[in-house]
Amino acid sequence: MSEASERPIFALSTMWAVQSRFESDLGAFMECARDLGYKAIEINHSMDAQQIGSLLGHGTLPVTGVHAPAPLERDRTRGWNRDLNLASTDEAERELAVSYTRRSVDCAVEAGARTVVVHLGSIGNRTLNADRRLREMYPRRELAIELWERMILEARQERTQRAEPYLEQARRSLAELVEYAQPKEVAIGLEGRLYY
Repeated sequence: MSEASERPIFALSTMWAVQSRFESDLGAFMECARDLGYKAIEINHSMDAQQIGSLLGHGTLPVTGVHAPAPLERDRTRGWNRDLNLASTDEAERELAVSYTRRSVDCAVEAGARTVVVHLGSIGNRTLNADRRLREMYPRRELAIELWERMILEARQERTQRAEPYLEQARRSLAELVEYAQPKEVAIGLEGRLYY
């Protein structure tokens, strides 16, 4: 294997295309990405089916990954598909989230990509109280280190106390997605979220 083939391919997310200059010309985004030295792109979860079609039709750069739940779609009963929780204890919501993520796997296959990135879910639909307090205190954390460390411990405890039913649902969703993606030779990648 040559040294060049061992180097990872860096892909630019289409999140960078969310600019007025690329609004009506995603081909220009791909050309700009290529000119900046990128060898591929990743389709983000804010791209609708028409935008994805435009990217694939232009074909300047290959697609290495799809960020689920692309394509973005508004579900008639639940709102935006990107707001659905793969770890939801509401079984109907969890199943719908899995269904939309399967569509991302299909999108990856169509695009020739080998990975789908997912947010595996969260504990409910609201921020943990301890997480909210940590965010409020962050700018002054070095002024009260002992309190800061105690708040981190409280956040971990709150998460642990509430996590198990959601964690079990996340495991189920991940198993279903892997079972769907594996025969299609698509890997499922997990992205950590910014909330505790």
